[in-house]
Amino acid sequence: MESSITWQAYEYLHEPKTPDWYWALFVISLAIAGASIIFGNAIFALLVIVAAISLAVHAHHHEPKLVKITLNERGVKIDRTFYPYKTLESFDIETHETDIGTFAKIFIKSKKSLMPLIVIPIAEVHPEDVREYLSIFLEEGEHMESLGHRVLEWLGF
Repeated sequence: MESSITWQAYEYLHEPKTPDWYWALFVISLAIAGASIIFGNAIFALLVIVAAISLAVHAHHHEPKLVKITLNERGVKIDRTFYPYKTLESFDIETHETDIGTFAKIFIKSKKSLMPLIVIPIAEVHPEDVREYLSIFLEEGEHMESLGHRVLEWLGF
């Protein structure tokens, strides 16, 4: 067995936003803001407009970062962030097929109660090799992405 497994992957699958995406964002935002004003909540309407503008600016200027992932005998390292195995509870690997190809992710559950599920994309290495390596240090369990994470992926973030 190797002493470590290292690969690079983008933080998330980047989908360039089309002009239709921006139009849909602003039409939906204006509809929600309009309904808020009708119901007498101008502050919420303002918040929705500011959030929509922030989301559009972020979508236009933010490209996913290429991160280095290392699994070794001490823990999991994602760029500069290190997660020792003693703070992690279990993992799961999800593989799914798309039109573009096969994509895999590792879901790692932390022992810390306020820590969300750690989602790590797998690239350049075979998911089965990663599963085999992690199973030495962590239990394999069944984990699912949070609803918020799935919504952000669906929106292209």
